Amino acid sequence: MILGLLIIILILYGLVLFWVLNERLKSISLMIHKNQENLKKVEEKVFLLLSLTEEGGNTKTSVNVEDSFCFDAFEDQKNVSDPKGDK
Repeated sequence: MILGLLIIILILYGLVLFWVLNERLKSISLMIHKNQENLKKVEEKVFLLLSLTEEGGNTKTSVNVEDSFCFDAFEDQKNVSDPKGDK
């Protein structure tokens, strides 16, 4: 009798853990999807920025992406505070 109750409790506990994990994975999937959409928008803006600089008369020289757009804004604050190479 006690063994049966323990098995039922373990099964219910497993189902609750599975449900919580499933909900967490759904929220992570939604965050990844939103980040992918935002990344596509940023890429479009970067390409638009590059095309505008090329139309501005700089077609003779090659334009480096980092020269025309600052990527420092996308780095984490943790990475900005720690110089590269120092750990």
